[in-house]
Amino acid sequence: MQVIPAIDLRDGACVQLVGGSYADERVRIADPIGVAAGWADAGFKRLHVVDLDAATGRGTNAKTVEQLLAANGVRLQIGGGVRELESIGELLAAGASEVVLGTKAIEDREWLEKAIALYPNRLIVAADVRGRNVATRGWSETLSLEVTTFVNELNQLPLAAILVTAIDCEGRMEGSDVSLMRELATLSQLPLQASGGVGTFADLRDLAAAGVSAAIVGMALYTGDLRHHVIEDVALTLGRAFRDSVPAGAARYGSRTVPMDDALVQATVDIGGRPYYQGPLPNRLYDHWMRSFSGEARATIHIVVVRGTDRHHIVEAAFKALGLALRAALVDTGATMSTKGRVSVRVE
Repeated sequence: MQVIPAIDLRDGACVQLVGGSYADERVRIADPIGVAAGWADAGFKRLHVVDLDAATGRGTNAKTVEQLLAANGVRLQIGGGVRELESIGELLAAGASEVVLGTKAIEDREWLEKAIALYPNRLIVAADVRGRNVATRGWSETLSLEVTTFVNELNQLPLAAILVTAIDCEGRMEGSDVSLMRELATLSQLPLQASGGVGTFADLRDLAAAGVSAAIVGMALYTGDLRHHVIEDVALTLGRAFRDSVPAGAARYGSRTVPMDDALVQATVDIGGRPYYQGPLPNRLYDHWMRSFSGEARATIHIVVVRGTDRHHIVEAAFKALGLALRAALVDTGATMSTKGRVSVRVE
């Protein structure tokens, strides 16, 4: 299951609302471009961008959306107030990987089918849910349409995915509506994306077990420690897997230097069973990744940033250098990697 950070736009800022209520705004960051760059720097490959003002008829964040599309190398699925076929084409032409459709797609089936005919497999339909009923117009109107009925109607259409947001859970970080998501994932023949309520890594595991293809995460990534735990768990899992794959005759030591545009980074490792990490990297999360991986892999890792100003390039070069150094250290030479605990001296 993929985790996708949410960038909700209001008045040109990145915000997080509780239950979609404009009166209950908990997060406001003035620089959405910087936020997106931060998520990309953290390793996320896709972002979910919503123009809240356009969705609710309060205005538009079109200029900010344009800047996001121009500034980032990650995939952006973009929605919020998209009600014209021309708007879909413009967003896709500008670089959006998918366009998310809500109110118009729900209320006008003929229009939706025209859009799909023009852009097959590039559209995501958002079925926002209050209770079990679909809501539209920025969640201000709740229809009599039951969500399972709607999902079943979409099954035969060439969509990229269906996005279901549990409105009652949104922004509360108290857990998603897992039972509903499991029911919909079983019913849907299309990839199901889930949003609303994710607050812990356990919530993500529950959604993955329910069959959800992607989780849109907002409030927890901005106010909680979910981002930290996602990155840490990846490091621990890879570290354990690495530790179990070291051959008895491994070369043990490895060192590589990797250039990445302005960055030049060296990684030197000893996989002989002694966990130790020495940095630093210009990103505390990835410093923590290195330390966590070192502990589980039982490896000594030294990262030296020779030069560089771009934080993303430095981190990328460090991970590439680490991978190459570990590959060199894993080569099976057929010799004993360490005699510690095997050699003794007896004096008579």
